[in-house]
Amino acid sequence: MIDAKTAVESIILNIANIVIMFLIVRFLVYKPVKKFLTARRERVEAGIAEADEKQKRADAALAEAEAARLSAEEFAQAEKTRIIDAASADADRIVAEANAQANVIRDEAVAEAAHSSDRIMDDMREHIADIAVDLAGEIIGREIDKNGSRELIDGFFDKVSEK
Repeated sequence: MIDAKTAVESIILNIANIVIMFLIVRFLVYKPVKKFLTARRERVEAGIAEADEKQKRADAALAEAEAARLSAEEFAQAEKTRIIDAASADADRIVAEANAQANVIRDEAVAEAAHSSDRIMDDMREHIADIAVDLAGEIIGREIDKNGSRELIDGFFDKVSEK
């Protein structure tokens, strides 16, 4: 059996071993592990802070890009409206010029038609006068009877159709 002195010595020795083991583990394992965990926590926190900062920059860049897109859309819409207005003004100007040219051409055609009509009328008067003179010469040159008149009229129309 174990006597009390040996048991007390054994307990004291065990307690001293436990304290020594605790101190060894504390200095050799606990402090380096705690230091490693603290450094890791600091790195993780720094990574989170950096990620938050990057997220803020990305959000700012996104907002800036959205503002630029809206600005570009407004500019494009304004430019489109300006171009449409300019094209409409050009179209109106071209139509006005075309109408003016059409009026000039129509006026020239009316004047030419009037001139041609006057020329034709003058020619007709000359022909009618020539025919009347020829007819009068034919009438004076012969005695008029029904058959002779008929021949005279037919001869007159033959002469007219020849000219």
